[in-house]
Amino acid sequence: MNNNNHNNTNYNLNWNTVIKHVVQYILLTKKGINGSVQKQIQIQWHKPPKGWYKFNIDGAFPGSNCKGGIGGVARNNTGSWILGFHMKVPTLSATQVELQALRECLQVIMQRNLMLVEIETDASENINMIDNDHPTYTKLIYECRWLMQQIRRTGKVVLRHSFRQGNRVEHALAKMALMQTNINKSSLLATPSEPAIQKY
Repeated sequence: MNNNNHNNTNYNLNWNTVIKHVVQYILLTKKGINGSVQKQIQIQWHKPPKGWYKFNIDGAFPGSNCKGGIGGVARNNTGSWILGFHMKVPTLSATQVELQALRECLQVIMQRNLMLVEIETDASENINMIDNDHPTYTKLIYECRWLMQQIRRTGKVVLRHSFRQGNRVEHALAKMALMQTNINKSSLLATPSEPAIQKY
């Protein structure tokens, strides 16, 4: 005798519940045209704590002429524009130009005495490099570390990752820097420029 005879098993199914779960599964695993699950994430800029400033930075590297653009914007805890910068720089990679943006940001922080600062960048790899080194960018990394140490003597500086969608203004400034004639000449902006206003 077969003890595994499932024909005699009594199933008490609630078909409404089954259908509900099937529909939920289909909706949750619904795929887009390219076969990947489509999700939308709302990226927002978050204000720093009271008394702090937030500096968002970005770099642009077209990869064609060994030139890149860097840009950054400092805002206070109400979200008001404090200052911005952009500069055309000689560079060899997207990683290098993002590190150059960080170095320039730290220099501006020291010059302007902004001693309680959060720095946000979409280059998560560079944040890791500041902590763990990289043989290709040793000089730049050490310069950034030294500047951070100087700021921390009298203030605080925190380096964090942000998504590119939260760095639209800075990205616009970095792209604008690519159109500059001069190399390594930083332009400080007390008020937003026209490309920045469109993204602000």
